Amino acid sequence: MSLLLLVVAILFYVTAIKQLLGHPDEDAPPPKWMAMVESVTPGKAFGLGAGILLINIKLWVFTLGAIAAIGFADLGQGAAVLTFLAFVVLAESIHIVVIGVAYAIPARSAAMLDAIVGFLAGHNRVIMIVLGAVFGTWFLVKALNGLGIL
Repeated sequence: MSLLLLVVAILFYVTAIKQLLGHPDEDAPPPKWMAMVESVTPGKAFGLGAGILLINIKLWVFTLGAIAAIGFADLGQGAAVLTFLAFVVLAESIHIVVIGVAYAIPARSAAMLDAIVGFLAGHNRVIMIVLGAVFGTWFLVKALNGLGIL
């Protein structure tokens, strides 16, 4: 498990470093996934989401890292299952909120989604650097602790 956490930490650091060393092009178009969001139908969105879950290695690594961290906590089977379910709910909370807003106030939800997409597009690089550094450090500490180094 500790080696898995170490791999996860390295992947997060690599992502952060790639973003840090990359020179942002102010005139570059937004990432492809953001452009696609504007024209996708609900059926295609569901299919894309399911496909991304199956093939995106970062999502698998993050989920396996969460499972490893829960395993290290030695909570017992019931508490571990509840903790993993809490992880899933928290990981999906943004999606749940966006869907809830779309149903609760459909007239304003498009403007709100545009504002969110604009924020993410404008701050994508910084977000990726911060998340990569924070999660990379957390997983690194857990891995080194598990290996008996810390």
